[in-house]
Amino acid sequence: MPLFDDLKGIQKERDVQERKATTLEQLLQREKEAVTEFAGKFADKSWKEIKSGIYVPLYRSLREIEPFTAADLQSLVLAKANNNYDKNEAQALGLYTGVLLHLLTERAHKKRRTANIEIDLYENSFSYLFYYAERADTVRVKNVVGTDTCAFMGSYKGQVGTIVISENKGDWAAEWAGSYKGQVGTIVISKNKGDGAAEWAGRDGGQVGTIVISGNKGANAAHRAGSDNGQVGTIVISENKGDWAAHGAGSYAGKVGTIVISENKGDWVAYWAGSDGGKVGTIVISKNEGNGATELVGSDGGRIDTLALYKAGTNPGINATAHKIITGREALELYNQIMQREELRKYHTPG
Repeated sequence: MPLFDDLKGIQKERDVQERKATTLEQLLQREKEAVTEFAGKFADKSWKEIKSGIYVPLYRSLREIEPFTAADLQSLVLAKANNNYDKNEAQALGLYTGVLLHLLTERAHKKRRTANIEIDLYENSFSYLFYYAERADTVRVKNVVGTDTCAFMGSYKGQVGTIVISENKGDWAAEWAGSYKGQVGTIVISKNKGDGAAEWAGRDGGQVGTIVISGNKGANAAHRAGSDNGQVGTIVISENKGDWAAHGAGSYAGKVGTIVISENKGDWVAYWAGSDGGKVGTIVISKNEGNGATELVGSDGGRIDTLALYKAGTNPGINATAHKIITGREALELYNQIMQREELRKYHTPG
């Protein structure tokens, strides 16, 4: 009937109204925009310039993004896994996830809550996850296949509570975390397959409370951590398979309180630690299978208070400089004593 003709037109308009985008769709759209805008800006940038020239502008552009949850962040990461991005695009995506983590943390703090984030990649590929994230409380990441997981987190005056990375397959997990006057409370990397785990963490004026690397397969674990005027409280590397673990830790005017390396299979562990004006309070090597452990520690004006060697492998302590060197049963007792600390007990392998 003619009386209802106008109503048919109204119904057609309703039918063609656009559906409101879901939170995930909004996050994916903003990710696309971020990669388009910032990927081309990485060329020839120093690490400091990446923070000031890319991370900070990206953070400012996203501050008013619609509310999202940790579950939305997990969905975003899985949606962007196994992408075919080139290196700069992957870095831009990683920065984007780092900014989102930063924002989640800030928004939780405004509600007087903490942000405890857990991300599982289910062995999918994703490089630069949480790249440069400036703020985080506790982050647990597992089953990642990709490089630079949690790299630079808490660096450049950032603050991060705890980073836990498990079952990772890729190099440089948590590298540079807590560096450049940044702070990270604890870094735990377990069953990692890749070089450079926690490499350079807490250096260049940065601070990291504790680094624990357990079941690692790769070289340069905690290499130069706490060096160059940086500080690390405790470094524990257990059941490691790889050379150069804790090489140069606490060197170049850096400071490390305690280094413990146990059940290691690899050469030159703790080589040159606490050297060149650096300081390490205590170095303990227990049940090492490898050559040259603690060679040159405390050299070139550095200082080691106590060097403890128990079954330390072939040619340990060559040209080492330490206020006190202990071996045998006394060294084993010191190892057991240190590993009874509450935060380290689970990584203790009694002699």
